[in-house]
Amino acid sequence: VGIYGWWASLLFVKGWTAKAILLKVLIPCIWMTVALTLVLYTPVILVSDGVESIVANDTVLSQAWPEFLSQLCPHLRSLGDYVRDIPAVVVLLGIGLVMVGLYSYLRRRDWPALLLLPSVVLGSALIFLILHRIPFTRTWIYVVPLVLIIADSGFSWMLENTSRRARTFITVVVLIVGAAGALHLMATKTIANYPDTGTFPEAPIVASYLKPILTHDDAVEVRVPADWPTYFYLWYYGVREPF
Repeated sequence: VGIYGWWASLLFVKGWTAKAILLKVLIPCIWMTVALTLVLYTPVILVSDGVESIVANDTVLSQAWPEFLSQLCPHLRSLGDYVRDIPAVVVLLGIGLVMVGLYSYLRRRDWPALLLLPSVVLGSALIFLILHRIPFTRTWIYVVPLVLIIADSGFSWMLENTSRRARTFITVVVLIVGAAGALHLMATKTIANYPDTGTFPEAPIVASYLKPILTHDDAVEVRVPADWPTYFYLWYYGVREPF
């Protein structure tokens, strides 16, 4: 939806009429998308003995509007996970570079670059509201490369009028800082210790210990981040009911 909205916007800027855009571009592309979706999902449907595993997935079914609206603000706040453990100074600098990048597109009248991110975000928001289902936070991860491209454009635009020596120096400094940040995350195992990262090496031992003593009346409750590894090995050892 976002990409099609982007195409339509660019054609409209070039003087195409809404009717021409709809008939010559959007409708053919929509039919193509439907056809390719059916073709690519056919193996899944055949292996799954029907479409139930796709259309009846609990994580994509629409929520009641009161439930959806009550979770909307917490979901938007959860998008802060994308800048987790990044220093506030770096986040502010990144936001500044994005603003500069958008300004540089506007100044150059680079409409394809300027309209891409807004089109994708608006298209996604449209589907989000039509479905009215709160997705996983990671669902929005495809937006990150677009934001980084705009920030890079802002960075490059700022360096255009500097000397070659200054550009080289600033680029080297940025690379060193980025490498140092990555090494720091690895050395401190920051990402491995996130509460939403499934990690529990003892899961096979726990599952094998629980298997002979669990009954159908028992329930297994495991905290993040050990939950899904434990559930997996309970399933692997044939213990299905407790979770």
